[in-house]
Amino acid sequence: MINKRWRYISESQRRLFELVKFYFPDAELEFAIGGRINKKGFNRRWADIGIPSLKIDIEYDGWSHENMSFTDTERDRVLSLQGWKTVRFNKSNIDTATQILKQLKQSKW
Repeated sequence: MINKRWRYISESQRRLFELVKFYFPDAELEFAIGGRINKKGFNRRWADIGIPSLKIDIEYDGWSHENMSFTDTERDRVLSLQGWKTVRFNKSNIDTATQILKQLKQSKW
């Protein structure tokens, strides 16, 4: 099944997903996290790449994330309240992805 949100995925994010999937077969692209968490109703967050078995949200912050540090920090805070940990990559640290994924695999967060 193709997720309608997939059309917004960058090539860098798609390559990162393939790498994550190699280490974590249950990883899902554009993974929906959350549900009813406040009085206003439904509040769903989307992980660029979610690893549900470990509750890890992997984010690739491309050009659209410049100047969004407050929004990202708040989003990460809300996810951490639900037991999720966020790992962020961008163009300056994407080369470390393999090393970090190996560490995640070994540590079993």
